[in-house]
Amino acid sequence: MMKDLSWYVATALVVLTLLFQFVIKLPKKFLIVNAFIAFGVALFIVVKATSYLVDSVSEHAAKIKLPGFLVGFVIISVVTSIPDLSAGLFAAQQGHGDLILGDVVTSVMVGMALLTAIGAILLKKMPTGKAELSNKMLVLIVGLAIIPFIFGLDGTFERWEGAVLLLIFFAYFLYMVISQLRVAHLVKQIAFKDAWQDIVVFNLAFVAILLGSGYVVQSAVAIAKHFHIPTFLAGLFLVALGNSAPEIAFQIKTARSGVMDIGFGNAMGSLLVNTLLVTGSAAVMKAFTFPYGSFLFSYIYAIATVIIAIFLYKQKYISWKQGLVMLGLFVVFLGVNAVFGTG
Repeated sequence: MMKDLSWYVATALVVLTLLFQFVIKLPKKFLIVNAFIAFGVALFIVVKATSYLVDSVSEHAAKIKLPGFLVGFVIISVVTSIPDLSAGLFAAQQGHGDLILGDVVTSVMVGMALLTAIGAILLKKMPTGKAELSNKMLVLIVGLAIIPFIFGLDGTFERWEGAVLLLIFFAYFLYMVISQLRVAHLVKQIAFKDAWQDIVVFNLAFVAILLGSGYVVQSAVAIAKHFHIPTFLAGLFLVALGNSAPEIAFQIKTARSGVMDIGFGNAMGSLLVNTLLVTGSAAVMKAFTFPYGSFLFSYIYAIATVIIAIFLYKQKYISWKQGLVMLGLFVVFLGVNAVFGTG
């Protein structure tokens, strides 16, 4: 019954997006109202479609006994970042590079600060498994995430820099998949007759995300222009926080189930997906510039938060008090950008 329902809902999302794109015409004199309506509808489509993407892959990953960290690091992190990737490509095409980076940096903060806080506060004493990566691998991941910061020190991302980021991303993710599968004990394959419906749902949801993300970007830019807000902040607040809703919902689900190796894997995977894949893909499509000052503060703050989160995950447990500290770091990040980013 649930699969039948998801199939119909995923189909409805695609139909709604197509209607929204080609049929529904709102009066132009209510431009800002149109922008808010478009943003709300498009964001609903993206968030709902992403939740179906996650459900369609995580269930089958569990059936074949994929390692929890691998599921989070590779599968969930990539799937939940598809809206960010799609929005980044649309933004690059339209010349809004600063919106891309606002989305990327906030997504990193959501993954490492907000999701950690949610897990720790909900569980009071969140088990971590002492992280599934060695110290050397964690240092390497942070080092890779710093590369975009180095490339962005001149206030631009060139196409060749984007290509380098993509090569690094795919090489490292391939390595992680191979190394994790070597120690995995896969129990069975899934017959096509048992998976075809989820495959259809996955593809319908993917189409809905691609179509909806264009409206998310367009409406966010229109809202930013109307209120004279930098598009960097539009990406930071509107696009990134909206696109992160499925990831937040997934973290709540994993926290309640107590399977936090998936949550940690998702956080670390999202770090590389956003900094390397999203930024790299956008730069390859079209070189872009961005506000250097806002980017400098936000990226350094985000990387510092990542390091703090890693230290917490190397413990046996993360307490609710430490969760509140991570929540505080996230709130301060938003507050500082809101105050100084509009100045």
